[in-house]
Amino acid sequence: MKKRVFENAAFKDRVLLIESSNDTGGAYTLIEVELQPGNGNLPHFNTKLAQKFTAIKGELVIEMEKRRICLQAGGSIMVPVDRLHRFYNPGACPIIFQIKLTPGHECFEHGLAIAYGLAEDGKVNKNGIPKNLDHMALLMSLTDTGVPGFYSFIQPVLKWRAGIAMKRGLHLELIKRYCR
Repeated sequence: MKKRVFENAAFKDRVLLIESSNDTGGAYTLIEVELQPGNGNLPHFNTKLAQKFTAIKGELVIEMEKRRICLQAGGSIMVPVDRLHRFYNPGACPIIFQIKLTPGHECFEHGLAIAYGLAEDGKVNKNGIPKNLDHMALLMSLTDTGVPGFYSFIQPVLKWRAGIAMKRGLHLELIKRYCR
């Protein structure tokens, strides 16, 4: 993947792909995130990826299951596979942190590029969720993301929709548009 910097003008977030799965022979993917105050993601889990979060600048909060972990610069925490978690910036200033995904995951990298591309094109809602159900299904599939609660009931439908979208080649269209 050629593109290495992804920006979301609406949220003013920036992600830098430091080392891709291809760069590391599949061992890991390393990204750096600049996250604005109040921003973060929703609770989710990854079924194949462990994630190591390392705070670089500012305070990063990781919620993992029922724990709230505050990381200061240099602090790290490992989120194992299938562990419900989320991250956010509770402060008044932007923060910078890294996420090391193990093993490396090229599809996650593509999903990241697509998610930021869709946001840039105005194809997501105010929470950054794709407006198009097939786009959302593909992103969840590409990024190995599962969700708890109400949305877990529709996850089988999303998996089915992602399969249909892939057969139609939608993922290849999105990769061509946002990952090159």
